[in-house]
Amino acid sequence: DRDVTGVQTCALPIWKRPRPAHETIFRAQPAADETPRPSRATKAGEPAPEGDEKKMTAKKFLREKIKVGERELSVEIGRVAKQASGSVVIRYGDTMLLVAAVGADKPREGIDFFPLTVEYREHNYAAGRIPGNYFRREGRPGEKEVLTARMIDRPCRPLFTEGYRNETQVIASVISADDENDPDVIAITGASCALYLSDIPF
Repeated sequence: DRDVTGVQTCALPIWKRPRPAHETIFRAQPAADETPRPSRATKAGEPAPEGDEKKMTAKKFLREKIKVGERELSVEIGRVAKQASGSVVIRYGDTMLLVAAVGADKPREGIDFFPLTVEYREHNYAAGRIPGNYFRREGRPGEKEVLTARMIDRPCRPLFTEGYRNETQVIASVISADDENDPDVIAITGASCALYLSDIPF
């Protein structure tokens, strides 16, 4: 079939069209131009140590599971947020979170502290509720979200390399939530996994 412009079109809906042979959902092997890049220097002006390469260069899909209590704790990497320095989708029961960590390539000048920003958000759609009318948009973080962000910050901050001054952000978003498993502890575990899998000195 061809439209009025002469361009060949397909009558099938986009979700029923056959996928081209060269198109893949997940890339199991790194591309030719994806050579491992050296990690960030541990301190300002200090060269990176030899052999310290970026860990998520290949961006391949991987899922690991372990039984914790009566349920399985699963961690997935390489499916979403591939442009982040490190990202995981962590699930325990029916509670699922996306945790992504991003770090700047250069340290911020003129500061004597570690600029770490942690954000934790519990969206209404995670519980299957979508508010209507004026409250349809998400508002500012609630008290529990602020306290959970601090719970993620406190155990992770001392584990960074001493003297590291690069801007670093950790974002945890609740994708799905149930009534039995609180996402706060799962978010702390996901933040540690995302930072460990990144090239940030953690």
